[in-house]
Amino acid sequence: MRKLIFALLLIASYPCPAQDREEMSFSRLFEKIEQSKDSVFKLSHAKITFDPLTDQRFSNSDEVRDSVFIYKAIELEDVILEGRTRITYISFKRPVSLIESGPFEISNSSFAQEFSISNSQNFESYEKGKIGALDYLFSKNNFHNTVEIKFSGKEQGSPSYNAYQIYFENNTVKSDIKKTDFNEGIVEIWGYDITQVSIRNNSIKAQNGGVFINVSGASNNAFIVNNTINSERLFLYKDDEMGEFELRENEIESPVFIGFDQLLPNYIIDWKDLENKLISSTRYFIFHYDNYSDTIFRSNIHSEEFVNRYRNTHRIENEYSFNSETALLGFFRDHYISNHNRTSANGVFVAIKNLETERLAYLYRENPSFKAFFTWKVNQFLKIFSAYGTEPARAIIFSVYVILAFALIYLFFPNHWDSHGKERIKHRFLFFYKYLSLNKGIHDVYLEDQREEIENNQKFLKVLMAHKEEAPKFFFLAAMPLYGWTMSGTRLYSNLLKRIDFLKGAWKETDKKVRPLKSLLVVLIFVIAICYDLFIKILNAIMLSINTFTTLGFGEIPIKGLPRYLAIIQGFIGWFMLTIFSVSLISQLLN
Repeated sequence: MRKLIFALLLIASYPCPAQDREEMSFSRLFEKIEQSKDSVFKLSHAKITFDPLTDQRFSNSDEVRDSVFIYKAIELEDVILEGRTRITYISFKRPVSLIESGPFEISNSSFAQEFSISNSQNFESYEKGKIGALDYLFSKNNFHNTVEIKFSGKEQGSPSYNAYQIYFENNTVKSDIKKTDFNEGIVEIWGYDITQVSIRNNSIKAQNGGVFINVSGASNNAFIVNNTINSERLFLYKDDEMGEFELRENEIESPVFIGFDQLLPNYIIDWKDLENKLISSTRYFIFHYDNYSDTIFRSNIHSEEFVNRYRNTHRIENEYSFNSETALLGFFRDHYISNHNRTSANGVFVAIKNLETERLAYLYRENPSFKAFFTWKVNQFLKIFSAYGTEPARAIIFSVYVILAFALIYLFFPNHWDSHGKERIKHRFLFFYKYLSLNKGIHDVYLEDQREEIENNQKFLKVLMAHKEEAPKFFFLAAMPLYGWTMSGTRLYSNLLKRIDFLKGAWKETDKKVRPLKSLLVVLIFVIAICYDLFIKILNAIMLSINTFTTLGFGEIPIKGLPRYLAIIQGFIGWFMLTIFSVSLISQLLN
């Protein structure tokens, strides 16, 4: 009995949910806003319901319609919206503040000043366990000249529990308003015990301020996907035990300050989003506090000038900042390696080596020595020709460039391999002059040009025939195919020229009516012959360059003049480049 009485007293003493919450429809709410004489409309402890008869314009329809303009500042506190009614086509000209209120779905609306959501206590609906699939959805809205867009949950350590979700998707944010505090941003999304944060397909331009995305309280998931972010700085913070995290397909044009202590294997982080932008937030804030006594610095700490001072100078010159930055990059590289993402891991390694190369240059300037200079230049050389050993193919590509560059030099100098030089081209001109001036076919001119070779072959045949019976028959039978082979090329080429010969006599005897056509054909044949000679000459130059590049010690260098000494330099370059390629390839294979 005593236990029953105690239980009844305990129930009687427990505060009952308030029953005096004011209820109104959406239409009634907007009527009250219009009728209010104050510049700030405040509403607290209310419940907004959907009336099908009067609230059709607040339905979930995507029908395009004119916007409703609200020129008063809006402050809603402890206001519950019943159902999942979407607020659409509203133009807010003054600040909007939602405190302990929701859930909201706002689309196709615009905000001219601050917009903030703050929830540090439980909603009445949440106390009853009625947590919906969507708590805050903001889509296709325009935030123009906004001072601040802020989503915040409870403060860390608060005993209350919030399990709401934020969807900020397909919105446009443009702001030129200057934020004077380094710890403030045009866009701020932060809080604790948030079930899910989805930031997708937004265009955010905050030229004079930062963007803060702090999902440290998102206990389950956070997705930052396919956004365009252009600001002075972007801060990214996340919870150490978050279930899923994605950062991918974003176009980020600002320094990215990272506050990550743990990267789980299932996290998806696209290195292209962070490449050449990553900065250690911890070391930057130390740099900030170390210079806070400087009045000029303090008043401009948020500016691009001082971010660049840290990124381009301080983190290179200060050993501790340099070590912190390389440790942060190594943190991401370890994550990619554990996920077998070799491309991103190589990208991070290149970033680490680039930072190291900049520090080596600084150390050489501070204390010049041959060792410091050589170490710095070796790093630069490895960067250019193999991306620090991560791209073996780059060494081959540069090798091709070297080969072609030296081949161009060899092209204008005679060498022992080249029988198609300028003398051969001069011979082409003489050949065509003879063909045009004599009353002979082009094949006759060709045979006359090959007379010495033909006579030698004829002498060879006569000797065979004269001594046919003086030696075993084997020698005659074996020599005749050789004779036919040596004469086959001449006969084949002669027959070809005979078939394409269209001049039929000397040029001066050609009928004037057909001269233009025959002139065109002769020029065409001549150009083809010259192009063939030039092609063979270029090919010889390339082959000479390849030979020199790959095997300098082949004996006598078959070239004269200055290129003879350049060939030695090319051989040294080839040895070095091929060594880099081999080492880089082996390194990648071993990894």
